[in-house]
Amino acid sequence: MLVKLNRNWLFLPSCCHETTERENSCKLCEGWGLKQRRTVKKFTTTQISFLKEKFSKGERTGHKCDPEEVSLEMRSAKSSLGKRFFSKDEFLSATQIASYFSRLVLEKRKTACNSYDEEDMEAGIAAETLEELQVLARN
Repeated sequence: MLVKLNRNWLFLPSCCHETTERENSCKLCEGWGLKQRRTVKKFTTTQISFLKEKFSKGERTGHKCDPEEVSLEMRSAKSSLGKRFFSKDEFLSATQIASYFSRLVLEKRKTACNSYDEEDMEAGIAAETLEELQVLARN
């Protein structure tokens, strides 16, 4: 049923089972509201090496690379022969790059924590041996 409301036509669903050509064209396909399966692609070795290089450059210089700039640079990166490093399918978005950088930071922190634990163990052993030596020196 069509109703005119303030110069605009408004389509109202009718409770009777009469179907018109306009109503049939407005029907949605079954399952339209279901989430689509997300495809997961692993980064290629070229992408990984490019991103790790940008990340390490940011660590060395102290100036972190902006994911948006890295994304744009990735689209224009060329080899010494003038050939593009990445195809259109291999371009990454800024959010993909940002999340990869955050994974690298977490990985770096984990290794830093592990090395800190080893240093603590060594310091603890050194402290114990120092105490043993002090006890021996008193006797």
